[in-house]
Amino acid sequence: VRDLERMRLALRGVDLVVHAAALKHVDRGQYEPWEFIHTNVIGTYNVLHAAILNNVQQVVTLSSDKAVYPINLYGASKLTMEYLTVQANHYSPHTTRLAATRYGNIMGARGSVVKAWQEACAVGGPLLLTDEGMSRYWMSIEEAVCLVLWTATHGLRGGIAVPHLPAFKMRDLATAMTDGAVEIIGKRPGEKL
Repeated sequence: VRDLERMRLALRGVDLVVHAAALKHVDRGQYEPWEFIHTNVIGTYNVLHAAILNNVQQVVTLSSDKAVYPINLYGASKLTMEYLTVQANHYSPHTTRLAATRYGNIMGARGSVVKAWQEACAVGGPLLLTDEGMSRYWMSIEEAVCLVLWTATHGLRGGIAVPHLPAFKMRDLATAMTDGAVEIIGKRPGEKL
């Protein structure tokens, strides 16, 4: 996604683009901001631009709940991605429809705390929790896929599809997963409660 000319070639003859490419580790974004800007912001611009030039029918970009009142670079890059997506509709008034989806945390996805905690439980180790007050919005992989498909099939243009998601305290999740130790390790750089 960092190469506009490559994106223009890749999107020839394409009807639907689901733009999911992103750097997403909050703490890495704090230390490597330029990498996040190149991929999450400029990469999104490249996808949108190439889609418009190739008359792609629908583009669905994947955002994050961290785009709301962002306090870290990852959230700010996703907020910018949302703005770029919505605004790009002005450049394709009769062809390409561009819309965004705003995800919560995907239960069981690669990099999910659930997988890390399952692994810790399997070896009898403590569950590492950043803060007692930490809470998160959650959705299943199936719900995430349905959100993208709904956005694509309804021809959403210039909007952000935001599902109503349950939220719960991470401490409650840890308690549900283990009777063993839960170790408080402190918030990571840029992390929201």
